[in-house]
Amino acid sequence: SGTVTLAGGESAKEVSAAINREQSKTGVTATARTEVQLTFASGAYSLDIVSDNADARTISFSVTAATADGLASAVSAFNEQSSKTGVTASLNDQGTAIILTNATGEDIGFTATVADQDIDVQKMDAQGVLSGAVETVAVTGSAQVAGFVTLDSQKSFSVSDSGTGVFGTETASTLKKVADLDVSTF
Repeated sequence: SGTVTLAGGESAKEVSAAINREQSKTGVTATARTEVQLTFASGAYSLDIVSDNADARTISFSVTAATADGLASAVSAFNEQSSKTGVTASLNDQGTAIILTNATGEDIGFTATVADQDIDVQKMDAQGVLSGAVETVAVTGSAQVAGFVTLDSQKSFSVSDSGTGVFGTETASTLKKVADLDVSTF
């Protein structure tokens, strides 16, 4: 058994690192990831992005339509800065919105410095499903998206949150049988 002390407000990356420092005592490992879906209407946009980077990086692009072709310049603009921000962009399954990902779980924050239209922002959970309410960001508006932490162990375990709200309520592990795993997508 082990104790991980968190102040609250840490990124998923920081929570994961704190849990992994206790792995020798708990047998539990943690991974973190941040994913958010951005939906754009046709127009010009300029966003100041902060994630792995301390200083904001400006991402500028135009959207011609909420289609794969119409969003192509936006995906390219985000990915051109990914080595600086740690954030990669891809299209959602329908090709109608962009998914931003920080694979290490650092928060993704942005401020819209130019936005011809509002931007709809919705967090995604560990299964890649949209989660929570859609937040609308207008010009000069901003959003900060926190990631999620996935815990794993070869043995059963439980998590108790003593007030920071990082894990919400007490949670117990669930057994995943090898026979039930789908490895066809790897």
